Amino acid sequence: MRLRKFLPLFVSFCLGLMASVRAQDALTARAPLTGSAAGTPVSPATSAVTLAAAQRAQELGFPSVAAGIYRQLLGAQGADRTALTLALATVLLDDGQPAEAEKVLSGEGGLRGAAWHLRAGLAAMQLRKMDVARAELAATRVEELSLADRAWASFLQGALFDLAPVQDMTKANDSYIRAEQAATNEMARARFKLAAEQVRLGVGNPSEAAQRVARQNYENNKGRAVGYGFAETLAVYLHQAGRTADATSFLQQVLLTLLPQERAQADRFRLVLGLIADKGPGGVGRVALNQLIGTGSDPERQRVALQLLARSSQDQVERGVFRAELNRLIDAPTKHPVLESLLLFRAQVALAEKDYAPAERDGRRLLDEYPGSPFRVHALGVLTASAWEQRRYRAAADNARKAGLELAPGTQSGGAVGAAQARAELVLLEAEAWFRAGSAGDAGDFRNAA
Repeated sequence: MRLRKFLPLFVSFCLGLMASVRAQDALTARAPLTGSAAGTPVSPATSAVTLAAAQRAQELGFPSVAAGIYRQLLGAQGADRTALTLALATVLLDDGQPAEAEKVLSGEGGLRGAAWHLRAGLAAMQLRKMDVARAELAATRVEELSLADRAWASFLQGALFDLAPVQDMTKANDSYIRAEQAATNEMARARFKLAAEQVRLGVGNPSEAAQRVARQNYENNKGRAVGYGFAETLAVYLHQAGRTADATSFLQQVLLTLLPQERAQADRFRLVLGLIADKGPGGVGRVALNQLIGTGSDPERQRVALQLLARSSQDQVERGVFRAELNRLIDAPTKHPVLESLLLFRAQVALAEKDYAPAERDGRRLLDEYPGSPFRVHALGVLTASAWEQRRYRAAADNARKAGLELAPGTQSGGAVGAAQARAELVLLEAEAWFRAGSAGDAGDFRNAA
């Protein structure tokens, strides 16, 4: 079941990879992150490689990088403006730039279908234009949305319940749960948890009286389990009132009072710190997130923390820090409970940086240590992409074949949504790889291609 939920992500990966394969000059095109003059023609090969780079950055949790690449693609002649506009709006929303996402969407002159209305609603919700958000959700024909977008429609419904004049947390939680259940993989599920936390951090502007009551409730119950809930409420109120520094100091003090067996509550406080405090290198928020991932007791919260770290690692220096953090977590003496996610993330980061040997090591390690992993197909995809980019076509063909076998009819994932399309793309990739291997000198590879 977990593997089936993962398939849509791998289908996206296959499509991006095949776009690169079909571009015959992809390996000699100029670097995909370099710009071109607006409106100038761009070769299909360059467009394909650039699009794959944007999709990879988006999947890795680097929305600002992906946004820059999508903008570059929108400036090219013959671009699919509707699809690229929706993609750009998506990463801008993910990057916490709803006003910019709204501006991008309003400039789209094409057909405004369900996907457009959903993103317009999400942007309006983040901007607290609640009437607009409700109208856009009402205009969204859910049956026309992709499976991934349907999950976001459920999330938007939950956020509207959360942010209503009279908050309905029961209905909000029900909607959030539906969004999580529709998520395509564990990391996507963690993304919805993170989004829900961020919505609730922005709910309301508590008065001084409310803050005093929250503090009194905490003081009256200090040292008791119920007191921890009041402590979190007080910290959130302080943050919402613009007193984030006070909220940060308060949570740090409360953490010092926790007993070793109260790890679950420590996880919760560290996640809140990670949400509100400085996540730059050495910042209180970043330290708390690393502590949560390193010593936490809840794998789902650890995956949320991992995503927060990724989003806070947008520039080159921060990405270097992030990779070092992943190294420490993976190389720790005790096997990490979310090691699969850590390995996959590090492999993808290394692949994006064209650091092929470490990417392949992590991909193979995931395959060796987790034979039933929901990320097995994706690990094979990393190995395929790494071999292809290095022109090791026989290895690319072999790994593409293995990935296709994972999706064959009758296997655990063979009947999943998108499996047939992904398998077909892998067959084409394998054939192209054998053909290129034959062009390099071995006629037998032409027979394999056939």
